[in-house]
Amino acid sequence: MNAGMAHSYESQFGPASDPIDIAQFIRIATELETQAPISVPMFSPSPCSVAGFEAMDQLPEEYKESVAEECSITDIKSSIEEMLDNPTLYAHITKTHDTNVYLIHEHADTSGRRKRKRPALLDPAHEAPAVTALQKTLDSVQLKSWQLMLDSALFMRAPKNSDLNVLTAIKKSVDPSSSSQFEHTSSSRKTALISLTVYNRLSWGHNLLSRSSQHALLASQTLGDLFEAIPCTSNEIPEERMVNGEIVGYETPTAESPETGSSGCVICIEGKAYGDGISENDYADKLIAHFEKFPSSKRDPIAKGPTSIYETLLSSLSLRLNQPYYFLHQGNCEHFVVIDQIRLLHPSDPSPALIPAATPVLVPSSSPPSAAPAAILESTNPYPLTLQITPPLPPLCRACSKVPAIYSIVGDMRLGESPCVLCKVCWRVMGDGDEDVMVVPLPKYELGW
Repeated sequence: MNAGMAHSYESQFGPASDPIDIAQFIRIATELETQAPISVPMFSPSPCSVAGFEAMDQLPEEYKESVAEECSITDIKSSIEEMLDNPTLYAHITKTHDTNVYLIHEHADTSGRRKRKRPALLDPAHEAPAVTALQKTLDSVQLKSWQLMLDSALFMRAPKNSDLNVLTAIKKSVDPSSSSQFEHTSSSRKTALISLTVYNRLSWGHNLLSRSSQHALLASQTLGDLFEAIPCTSNEIPEERMVNGEIVGYETPTAESPETGSSGCVICIEGKAYGDGISENDYADKLIAHFEKFPSSKRDPIAKGPTSIYETLLSSLSLRLNQPYYFLHQGNCEHFVVIDQIRLLHPSDPSPALIPAATPVLVPSSSPPSAAPAAILESTNPYPLTLQITPPLPPLCRACSKVPAIYSIVGDMRLGESPCVLCKVCWRVMGDGDEDVMVVPLPKYELGW
């Protein structure tokens, strides 16, 4: 990785942590939880750690109740809920906020460009009485931080596409069979939850990354589970339909079609390239062979991982937080996986359901009874969880450059390129081409949602 790219990644994610051995982390964290006092469980909130709690606990009950009543925010909460439940009041608050933000950006913009039409507020004399009363209440707030100042523009940015989420709820795994395994003991059933984010390169700046999706996996799952959980628009590229060596059409993959299987991938983690293992010469071998063509001074040392992604448990790895790990599939589709958090599984997290494993574990008769392993249980769990998916941006029509394209035109001599993406209106205006022209509908980018 060159210095410019490393500086760009560090400025976006922050400095990477030291390598964290997942298996050792689970063992140490489980021991700490086991040694914790029974009266104060590790995961239950407790005020005991707050300074002065013992002195407060010794005060009379009447005094503590008066303090609790004074610190209560029930009246503020009820007022906000009443305002949000009233469409007229909520619309007034929203429009007032948008207008204030516009004025702040307009004041900060010194480019001299032509300004857009300023959003105007209604005359207070024409407002509803409830709106007028609400505005007077807000104006009477004495907090200086309540109103947005003109200098607030320094801390604002425009909304980005990656701020959106196509999911309305956490998406659970649809695969009933999971490669994760647990041992049926109280201590060994402890596992870690790994939260990660997948990033894509920006087309206009290859050193800049944009968030694509966020996921949560168990440490007992594999890199293959991660690969299958990542939604990518490259998985929906129409496949060529060949007859006698010639392309006669295209088929768009669907969630029900058998063609939507894995095409292979490679994930680079801490100097190891973990391939898919589908063929003898898989993605990892091809990537390493490609790197060997670079001069030794311009390539990072990398070796093929000892196991494939479907055999590599996350608990067997050492991972670093805020470190982008390279992920390649579909030929040239690149992603970067960044570990955000590693923690023990919380009681409020979705719990995996355990069932007896189909393959029994054989123990030699000469082994002592204490060496007999616990019963292995397979989990039909909801993991990996998908927490966020950024809505993909469809390409614009090459003719009008205003409307998203829905067709890919192949083999039309009237167009400057083949394939050429067009919207429905532009293609209707052009009219149908020759018989050799193929019109391929663009994918809707819904796989993995």
